[in-house]
Amino acid sequence: MSRPAYANRLQGFWLGQSIGNWSEGANMEFGSAVPGSVWGASDNTDLKYRYQHQMLTSGASVLSGAQIRDCCPENASLSGGRLSTELFGLLAPGRPDVALRLADMSIRATAHGEARWAAQFYVVMHSLAAVVDTSLSRPDQVYWLASRGRQYLPETSHTAEMYDFVRGQHDAGEHWQDVCDALYADGGFAGETDFAASLLSLFYGGGDLQDTIRLATLTGWKSDNPATTWGGLLGFLY
Repeated sequence: MSRPAYANRLQGFWLGQSIGNWSEGANMEFGSAVPGSVWGASDNTDLKYRYQHQMLTSGASVLSGAQIRDCCPENASLSGGRLSTELFGLLAPGRPDVALRLADMSIRATAHGEARWAAQFYVVMHSLAAVVDTSLSRPDQVYWLASRGRQYLPETSHTAEMYDFVRGQHDAGEHWQDVCDALYADGGFAGETDFAASLLSLFYGGGDLQDTIRLATLTGWKSDNPATTWGGLLGFLY
């Protein structure tokens, strides 16, 4: 893929993130961004802008703890590693090993345990998005990426359990609302429902941008996070 072509896909990522971040439930309307217009942002995108700027100005591909502190002093108060780490997957197209190394300090600054595995899952998916087989249908492209991310989740982790549960329910033909209700009812998923909700919207959205973002907002919890994540990924893919 040429540099101009990849740059265009990165622009799709940023626009998709902005659309997802400012989504407003089931009745939201989608429009076109006018070239040169200003896109809305929040913590879901701002930290990525600042990480990328720090990497560019410092000439460092791997930021130190001090550099992260200086560019994002509020970083330690954030409740998850995904707010910045999707970016690193796109900076290492087709190389999840490199992407994880780039993202490591950022993830460790904001997440540990199960949240760390979830953040790495997103990094892997975004890295491999550049090499997904485009002859596959959109749903199958998304499922392939997710299955590759699943390989990086420890088998005994709660994140792996959540992935297997949501994917299994989807493949069995269960309605997404029933799966959502089950996640709410299962106290064992408490504290990690953001990850489970993101998986639900990804699988049931089937690679469709609008359906995926709508489902991400309708599942509740911290709904702007999965809507932003998948908006960016699908914006990059398509």
